[in-house]
Amino acid sequence: MNRFQQMLVRAQFATIAFIAGVLPAPEDRENGQSSAEYAGIVVVAVTLVVLLIAGAKVWGPDIVALIGAQIAKLGAAG
Repeated sequence: MNRFQQMLVRAQFATIAFIAGVLPAPEDRENGQSSAEYAGIVVVAVTLVVLLIAGAKVWGPDIVALIGAQIAKLGAAG
């Protein structure tokens, strides 16, 4: 029996014992969970910012040129 199967058997045993009233209710295992979620959000946000900064070096000059061309059009029209 591999480790995963052993975990499944233990979980099944604990569930049956809980239903039968032999074992108390499982503890709340979500204590501190919000900290992990916030850390995950921070990691995702930092990753996005880094990717945007890295991408700006590639497409940044093109955007500056497009904005300059539009400003030039406004200046020529006025």
